[in-house]
Amino acid sequence: MSTALQSAEKLLMDNIEKANDHIHLSNSKLSYDDSLKAMGPAIHTEGVQESQAPDHASPFHEDNTPFLLSYVGASYSIGTCRPSPVHIFRLWQIYLDRVNPLTKIVHIPTLQPYVTEAAVDLDRIPQNYQCLLCAISLMAAITLDERECRELLGMLRGILVQELMARTRHALLQFNLFENNDMAILQALVLFLISLDAHGDKQKARMFSHAVLFIAINMGYHQDGELFNLTPFETEMRRRIWWQILLQHANVTGMSQNIFQGNFSTKQPQNLNDVNLFPGSTRPIEPRDEPTEMGFVLIINRVMRFVMDSRRAVTNNDKFPMIQRFLKLDQGLQEIERRYIKASAGGVHELALAFRSIVSTNILNILDLSKERHEQGDVIFKPEYTTSQDTFVESDRVGYVYTCMDKYHFTWFARQHFQRHVLVSLGSHVR
Repeated sequence: MSTALQSAEKLLMDNIEKANDHIHLSNSKLSYDDSLKAMGPAIHTEGVQESQAPDHASPFHEDNTPFLLSYVGASYSIGTCRPSPVHIFRLWQIYLDRVNPLTKIVHIPTLQPYVTEAAVDLDRIPQNYQCLLCAISLMAAITLDERECRELLGMLRGILVQELMARTRHALLQFNLFENNDMAILQALVLFLISLDAHGDKQKARMFSHAVLFIAINMGYHQDGELFNLTPFETEMRRRIWWQILLQHANVTGMSQNIFQGNFSTKQPQNLNDVNLFPGSTRPIEPRDEPTEMGFVLIINRVMRFVMDSRRAVTNNDKFPMIQRFLKLDQGLQEIERRYIKASAGGVHELALAFRSIVSTNILNILDLSKERHEQGDVIFKPEYTTSQDTFVESDRVGYVYTCMDKYHFTWFARQHFQRHVLVSLGSHVR
């Protein structure tokens, strides 16, 4: 990464924690000061020379300015590279099948009418939803292989992804992203972040993840919607989005020391289908006590919570036995499986079962290893304990997860999240 990008990333990281202090309650509604606006100069092009700027073909580059490091918003009509109605519907269906089950950050019943309208005339739907549909189309394209792109859309994959990435970026540039408080735009930003990481630009994705996290904090997503008396629908959607941001941020930072450790009160998403959520309704929503489309997300979020809590415990020298933390995680995952996961409920549930099995196996291996590395009856966890745990990653169980991923076209997710640094992270972040 260039010195300029490293400097920009450091500035973002230094200010993420400060953002927590700028969100407060006022008349039961969210209000916030000028902290985000003030961050503009810090994440602008300070110190970036023209020779240091990313290549013009990069989605981060416009007018020699790194993407999201400026407020440049060139006049642009999304319709100038408008997808055909057939493409819109096909990409939407691909998103529903391959991306939505693993992310759950958009409300499908709300979006469906916009998709139908966009297939007729994209300019007839609000700009924020145009932006979101662009990001959805991009994510759908990311999941396709070369043969599928040719057969389903009649295009080369590289060209399709590049066009959709450019279109999404231009759509985002229509908004002042550092002052906007729109859920659809934040959803688009999250999907764009995922697409950047999946497309292989890890360095810029990492810096972009800091920006998305910072924006979310300044929108108050780190505080649970119940504190602001928001509707159950908005509260639940904010939870889904926030936890997906945490997951993506942890992934692109490699589960490193840069993982977010700030204070937040946003609860984990509940076990609800999209059809159980009604925009505008003020009636409390009770989570379902049965398998739902949230099964896999519940498993992933529980593991994410464990990783974050373990990192915080190490930082704070918490004396609570780490063995008990591992056992509590395993019990929690088994409870989710017992109540909310069912193999016959579909591919994402089969994947959830396989992933839960991997995590539990890793926990048992770590606990067995710890028994051999103790002093005076106290279990000691050290970084070197996990350096030779290749068996965790190379096990038959991991192979089965990849088989499930391939079977249900979730391979894009495996490439991002089931890499060595993620699968071994259960042990590598405890001391």
